[in-house]
Amino acid sequence: MGGQEDEANRELLSTIRHDHPKMKAFYNGPSRAAAELRKRYGPKYPTFWRDVLTWTGAAAAAGAGAAGNADGNDDKGEDSRDGMAWRHVRKAYLRYTEGGGKEEEERLEEQRKLEEERIMAEERARVESQLALASGAGGAGGDEGE
Repeated sequence: MGGQEDEANRELLSTIRHDHPKMKAFYNGPSRAAAELRKRYGPKYPTFWRDVLTWTGAAAAAGAGAAGNADGNDDKGEDSRDGMAWRHVRKAYLRYTEGGGKEEEERLEEQRKLEEERIMAEERARVESQLALASGAGGAGGDEGE
């Protein structure tokens, strides 16, 4: 069974090494998913792939001594085990890149922009309508008084 474990470890190391630049770029990027990860694991992803092997995430390590959450488990403490921070970040990275996270964020951003444009157009129309009523009422009132 040692041979299988050695092979699994080699595959893991190969994956970490291969994906390190992409995962680092994702982690340090502007996506909402990355922002959530930075809240949990700290502001910086390990600089070198070898550092990932023992990375616990600054925020997770700091939270390991905390009282835990309502169910009595300390999720951040779980992340402080070697490699767990990387595994959670990798899951999020794969979900984002392969599960449509990027496209979903772009779609939501486009919807937000369209909604803002719609609201601005409605506001412009309302203001123009009020101005038209005010100028029309002023002119009509002035004629009657003469």
